[in-house]
Amino acid sequence: MRVTTGALEVLESGVVDSAGMSDVDCLVAETPRLWTSFRVRRAEVEAPLLGWHVEDGERLVITLNNPQPNSGPAEPLLIGRLQGRPLHISFRVTVFGDYQSFQVSYTFYLGQAVA
Repeated sequence: MRVTTGALEVLESGVVDSAGMSDVDCLVAETPRLWTSFRVRRAEVEAPLLGWHVEDGERLVITLNNPQPNSGPAEPLLIGRLQGRPLHISFRVTVFGDYQSFQVSYTFYLGQAVA
């Protein structure tokens, strides 16, 4: 099956419930090794809702602070290149209980190859 939306092709999509408040880690590609981690935190001080940084040169960590239900970007975010194509991500996060666990729904997309 091939799934597309606009000019983007779905690479991988799913929904994961966290084990407690542990990060949800996705191995996007073996070569080059590329991970994406979703981290949800209850911030006691004023903090931006969404932030990201790269760890160990191969892991994109996306952090959501104090997310509201279905928090996430309105449009897919360009996060890099994979297989010579632009790599995008879209996600939604919902926290359960009093920060007991969270659920993330995610979609990784590949854009059209640039010659």
